[in-house]
Amino acid sequence: MNNQNEELIKLQELEKQIVKLDKRLRELPLQLKALDDRIFERAHSVEQAQQSISENQQRRLAQEKKVESVKAEIQNKKRELNSIKTNKEYTAKLAEIEIQEKRKEEAEEGVIQLLLDADKMQETIGEVKERSRLDVEALQKEKDLFLQEKGEKEGQLKELNQRKKELRTLIDPENLRIYESLSKKTGGVPLSVVTRDFCAECFVKIRPQVMMDLRKGDKVIYCENCHRVLILEPVKVQE
Repeated sequence: MNNQNEELIKLQELEKQIVKLDKRLRELPLQLKALDDRIFERAHSVEQAQQSISENQQRRLAQEKKVESVKAEIQNKKRELNSIKTNKEYTAKLAEIEIQEKRKEEAEEGVIQLLLDADKMQETIGEVKERSRLDVEALQKEKDLFLQEKGEKEGQLKELNQRKKELRTLIDPENLRIYESLSKKTGGVPLSVVTRDFCAECFVKIRPQVMMDLRKGDKVIYCENCHRVLILEPVKVQE
């Protein structure tokens, strides 16, 4: 295995990048869905404002019909006064007319209030539309960036998987078997480069005897703590 350390380290780094990219690509659809929901909410806010105006108009028409209905009822009762023969009946009819007059006034006040509400709604709907337009534009730009990132990362993932496939052909099958077996046990990080006599993954100091065996390079050496395959840090050649 030691004679293929460089290829194995490259393979591990490729797989780390693939895992990171894959994780990001799984996150993006959720973020895009959240953006779509927010875009829908902004657009729906205008629909709600317009719906409120429509409902106000319907209530106003109903209230105006009520005013006309009460007015007609008052006229009928006033005509009935002409046929009344006793003061008692006349007084009772006047009381009924007074009640209907109050109903008419209340209905008319309701119409006026609905007209005032409609005026306020008309004033604010323009602001709602503009805010919604600006919010949707900003959210759409954010969505476009996410879609761009998604396309780029899908391309990167495809390229990395191809490089991984090619690299695996350069590695001895037995070394690859050991690597993959350890990878499952160590969360995808089966190798650890020894830096200054320390395991780079678990940060435990490597015993001198183990370092000696590692420098000989005639067998696979495992970290006594995290059980990863130990690899000496490549010696940098000074120019």
